[in-house]
Amino acid sequence: MAAEEDPFDFTQIRIPSYTGTRIPGGRGQESGIISYAPDTVKNARALFQNGYNTGNRTAIFLVNEMTRSGLVRPGASFTELNSAYEAALKLTASMSAPGAGYKNKISVVDAIRLLGAGTDQGGGPSGPGGTYKDFIKYSKKQINTLATSTYDQILGRPPTEAEIRNFGKAIAAGARSAPQVRKVSSTGRVTVTQKGFDEGAFIAGYMADKIPDAGSDLDGIAGNIQDLIDSYTENYGVAPTKSFINNAIKNVVRLGGTGGAQEAISNLEQQLKEQAQVLYPALKDKINAGITVRAIADPYISRTAKLLEKSELNVGLKDKYVSAALSRKNDKGEYELMSTDDHARSIRSSSEWLDTKNAKETFLSAADSILQTFGFIGR
Repeated sequence: MAAEEDPFDFTQIRIPSYTGTRIPGGRGQESGIISYAPDTVKNARALFQNGYNTGNRTAIFLVNEMTRSGLVRPGASFTELNSAYEAALKLTASMSAPGAGYKNKISVVDAIRLLGAGTDQGGGPSGPGGTYKDFIKYSKKQINTLATSTYDQILGRPPTEAEIRNFGKAIAAGARSAPQVRKVSSTGRVTVTQKGFDEGAFIAGYMADKIPDAGSDLDGIAGNIQDLIDSYTENYGVAPTKSFINNAIKNVVRLGGTGGAQEAISNLEQQLKEQAQVLYPALKDKINAGITVRAIADPYISRTAKLLEKSELNVGLKDKYVSAALSRKNDKGEYELMSTDDHARSIRSSSEWLDTKNAKETFLSAADSILQTFGFIGR
């Protein structure tokens, strides 16, 4: 069986040099070591000076850190020191790698302390490895910047001072309640058992509840969703309630924080299509095929505008002649589209058409034709 390939590049890891800080143990001497076993200093030098090219003081410093943290026992052998230090190197590499989710790279000393003094639920030392919780903290400046950009993006306006304060309290509480939890084994293997605070999802959910009720003229992302709903209602000839519109806008904003905005918009369109199928049962199959009610109604709208001498902009799906053409019952009680000829005849039989110029011209033309037929006027 082939050996598992090492995924970490240890050549990039920073090994700290001794800084002159007094090293604990060894009767208070800087060159001393916590353990008094005869071979400890020799093992430390053999490992760190020869294997990692450190100075004498740095070698002693690293062994002291490993011993004090509980990563190795006092008087550890060369093999034990080597195994523990390799675990620290792996943890350093994994936590410092791009995409690991940690803002600041750590040194191998940080890793030694983490491995040797892991905490569970905030408890004390637990020996090699452990469970760790990482909390996101926000400064006042970060909250101001985040609140301002969030309100501008979603509502199209800057937040008030009170809104910034409330936003800051809410996001801080959310971050405290959702730490990232990771388990570190004694060999340095890191397993994330809880992803931690999802800032985007939290902000989306928080802001969804701040959107004004339907009927308000919204801006930002909320305004874009409102415009989209208006477009759907015009194209499908439906009239959703204010409550439906309000909930739809909030739902799209909320799901946008988890990457589900497009799915929410698709679901919204499907709901409006279903409403249109109830209003226009004769069009059910065409709507299912992706054709809008407005597209189906276009020839009826054009004919109605022409016969009644109106602008097409003033003739919509709610016009009584258009609405009747889109859904009438036949002799079998089934809903069907009206033919364009029947639609035109229904308009010409109305008193509204009789008042138009084209109606009068039609009658005059018909009268002239009759007179010509009977020879009262020349052809």
